[in-house]
Amino acid sequence: MKKSKRIFGRAFWKLAEASPTFMQDWKLLEAAGIKIRLLNKSDIAYFSRKKRVIYVGKWNSNVYNVVSIGHEYVHALLRPTTDVKEGDDRETWINERLEEETEAIVHELLILKELIAAGKSKYFGKLFSNVGLGWLTIYEGGAVACDAVEARLMAMEMDRASEQLLESVRNGGREAVKAVLCQTTTSNTGELYPEYYGLWFDEEMGKIAWHKKRAQSKQAKQITQDTEAS
Repeated sequence: MKKSKRIFGRAFWKLAEASPTFMQDWKLLEAAGIKIRLLNKSDIAYFSRKKRVIYVGKWNSNVYNVVSIGHEYVHALLRPTTDVKEGDDRETWINERLEEETEAIVHELLILKELIAAGKSKYFGKLFSNVGLGWLTIYEGGAVACDAVEARLMAMEMDRASEQLLESVRNGGREAVKAVLCQTTTSNTGELYPEYYGLWFDEEMGKIAWHKKRAQSKQAKQITQDTEAS
């Protein structure tokens, strides 16, 4: 913890310590051997499963990094992503990823609410507020969130699915976050989240099929060689 305080700085920890949830997350990450590292970038935060490292941007705001580390904690420990396996059902796997991402968003919102309760809103800044507080209004329900959803759907006919989405947002809670997530594009590819996870699944299944076919080809070749040798 001492090394982390030196790397992330006093201002970061003054903010972070206002969230009991974040402090517990950090302790659990340390206990699990998951490192948290700064990259010389901004507007970035992700968890590397291979390296077991959470990366956040050095030039991000402190509040962005606090809530982002909380978000990535879910991906790292609470709801880790499972690899695609032969026989997996496509829709089930996609829904698991949507549930995982919803859990991560809700968890960061719990941290955000603790920061607000502690009077730390002055740290937020316009860029973060547009994103972080937008999700919070969806989670809590209310006119602001409904207006945002309606604006997104203005060019579409208000069919039953759209009405259900608005109803979810009015009610708020975890299901509201998931409903809006399904209508949201990813920051790295610009695809809707269900499409993004679907393509991920298809790509992994393609790799599995290729390796299986290659193994079968090797086995057939070996059988042929053994037959000829005998």
